[in-house]
Amino acid sequence: MVTLQLHRVPESGDHYEVAATMVIEPDGHYVLDDPQGLVPTDLHVLVPDEVAGGLRPVAVTEDPETWARNLHTVLRTGYLVPVLLDADPGQTPA
Repeated sequence: MVTLQLHRVPESGDHYEVAATMVIEPDGHYVLDDPQGLVPTDLHVLVPDEVAGGLRPVAVTEDPETWARNLHTVLRTGYLVPVLLDADPGQTPA
């Protein structure tokens, strides 16, 4: 199981707070708790394509765990930060 949290800077600017959570089960099903619609599920992440070379896009609906593990590659802002929790420490982003 992998848990993705999206952290954001609150208006006070003190410390990051959890704005949304996505829990991805080993079978690929996921539950998204995102009351403000901040998780960019419409974005594709880019992962290495070992067969064709280069990069290939991956949608959240195609492979939620790979998408969550690589969201940081396309979401580059100091206001919203993806944080992986409960990930298998033996695995690395694709």
